[in-house]
Amino acid sequence: MKRLYLIGIIILISHSTLIAVLPLPAVNNMSGINADENIVTLVASGTGLTKENATKSALRSALEQAYGTFVSSNTQIVNDELVKDEIVSISSGNIRNYNEISCIELPQGGYDVSVKAVVSIGNLVTFAQNHGMSTELSGNTFLMNRNMAKLNRKNEKKALNDLLVKVSMLVVKGVYDYHISVGEPVGNNPYNVSVNISLTPNENMTSLWTLIDESLNSICMSEQECENYRKLSMSVWNYDNYYYLKKNFGFSGDLNRDKNKVFKFRDYYGDFIGRLEECLTGAKYSYEIYDNLGTVITPYLIEYESQAEYGKIAKNCIDEGSKAYNRFYSVSLVPIPSQNPNSQIDVLGRYWRKSAFDIVYTESRLSALKEISIRPHPILLQKNKDFEANRKLMEFKYHMLQCQTIEEEKGSNLDILDHLKKASIIISELEKTNLFTQEQIKSTREFLNQEIVEYSK
Repeated sequence: MKRLYLIGIIILISHSTLIAVLPLPAVNNMSGINADENIVTLVASGTGLTKENATKSALRSALEQAYGTFVSSNTQIVNDELVKDEIVSISSGNIRNYNEISCIELPQGGYDVSVKAVVSIGNLVTFAQNHGMSTELSGNTFLMNRNMAKLNRKNEKKALNDLLVKVSMLVVKGVYDYHISVGEPVGNNPYNVSVNISLTPNENMTSLWTLIDESLNSICMSEQECENYRKLSMSVWNYDNYYYLKKNFGFSGDLNRDKNKVFKFRDYYGDFIGRLEECLTGAKYSYEIYDNLGTVITPYLIEYESQAEYGKIAKNCIDEGSKAYNRFYSVSLVPIPSQNPNSQIDVLGRYWRKSAFDIVYTESRLSALKEISIRPHPILLQKNKDFEANRKLMEFKYHMLQCQTIEEEKGSNLDILDHLKKASIIISELEKTNLFTQEQIKSTREFLNQEIVEYSK
């Protein structure tokens, strides 16, 4: 089966560094940087087994960016084993001061720390020269500032992607508590049992929005920085929809302060906002529903490659997600074949009843039904073109597993034959997909045909 990716690793992006000049200082010496006046403020991330090591890693990452831009393209000294602790120490003067933006414990152990550090370019130059390194500082003020601004814009994007990674980590931990209410059966064999899901933001949601608030406030530009950018003939992008983002995605605090909030960025980041909304949408559906009969129903977040493909929305859609920023996705419920291979669901409606649907039971199964429950489970990601194919593959695996189980329990050959025939039909459907080669399909079909003949005797 193709791998199904989780919303906490949807964005596999290495830790990044953002350089922000706050503001670009006036420089009278056209041939270099004044050590007393020239500082840069950088936002950077790093990881380590301890919080202290992660902080040092973040500071080294910041220094490496500043060093490579203003001192020398040879940044080897920053990570040199002999000076790597000295270069990030406050006493060296390279780091004037720094503030911690966020600290997250990683699922696999260790820490991820983001800092906002004030770096002295002049001290970096002196530090390099004192350790026998050559410096290449040159260029007039305008060109140097413009090159710095370009690097800011490039690294700003990396820093925003780094934020998405951290958001995913918190989403995987679970930012909602889920509650389920089950109605009385209605109908006449089969019966529909209504299910309604409600969710309450928990303390992880508070941590999530604190992380987003503090990170965006550290990354975005001040009015003075915007003015400096305009003087360099560079554009500024205003994101003024933050109030609605928080309102729609679980923020439970005071929203009044965000009504007129505008983040000013160095470039257009619609893709970042779209991915953030997609991740926060997935957080709402990080659960699975199950009963005592073996029925398991799991939400899938399905991505579409285009608006035309999005128009053919997936089956059992309960949330159509966002169509903004050229990102198209929906959330669909999928009954996973287990002890109840014929489980069905009936989605009641969209938009206004996103968490309400029916589970369909035959009379015999309804008589054995004791409970329907909900538990946390990371939402699964699937490309639309592979969604139905993987669903069929799960059914195929189920039927083959049942054949093995029945044979081990010395059950009826007719039951095995029934599962083999159903598996054969699924293989014919899978042949139309790209999951397997023609050779794989051919050999599997030949095997099934042989087994069908054997168990028909």
